Formats: sequence, C-alpha cells, structure tokens
Amino acid sequence: MPVEAKTERFEVRLTSDEKKRLVAKAAQFELSISEYVRCVTGLSELPDQVTDVAEETYFRLGEVYGELNRVGASLNQIAQAIDQQTLEQPSQQITQSLNTLRLAVDDLRATIHELRSQIDGKSNFKN
Repeated sequence: MPVEAKTERFEVRLTSDEKKRLVAKAAQFELSISEYVRCVTGLSELPDQVTDVAEETYFRLGEVYGELNRVGASLNQIAQAIDQQTLEQPSQQITQSLNTLRLAVDDLRATIHELRSQIDGKSNFKN
C-alpha cells in the first residue's frame, strides 16, 4: 500500500517554553516534532520507551549474570575435583550441597536471562 504524501500544514502557536518542552519530548522518543505530534494526537503510535531505570537494570543484570557464570564455573571445578577423588573422601553432604548450589546458580542465570529478554524485547538497546 503506497504511503500518502504529507502535504497539509497545521500551524500552532506556542510559548518559547512550550516549544522547548515539545522538542525535548520528541527527542526523548527519537522522533521529529511532526511525528511526535501525530503520535500524541492519536494519528500514529509512539514507539516503546525505555526508561533509564530499565536500561540500567538490563546492563546490571548482565554484570550479575557474568558473575554467576564465574561462580558456576568454580562450583563445577570443585565438583569435578570431588568426582575425580582428588579431594580426600568428600562427604555426601558436601557433594549434595554443591549440587544444590549448582542448581541454584543455574536457576538464577535462567531468571536473569528471562528478565533481560523481557526488557530487551521491549527496547531499542542491545547487549
């Protein structure tokens, strides 16, 4: 379906402060002033907005995910040492505790991955 050319003009008078606010709002969505006005008047739809909190949370979750990977790798090394009997008679309780920790780390990594996917799916930023 061909896009209709925008040939009609509509003039609005604003105070200097109102214009600054309008320009800032349009920039917040990375839109031209015309497209922003179309969006807020219902003639077009606004893109999803990512707050600074969501972006900061997304990247912080990535840092935590990396740290959990390092902890998980250490747990795996310990578990391998136990499995290979390089440690003197590890108790069943130690082995069970390590397995529980490994599962907890895996669950946390999966949760973090899911949260980041939810944030990323609604945003314009990528890791």
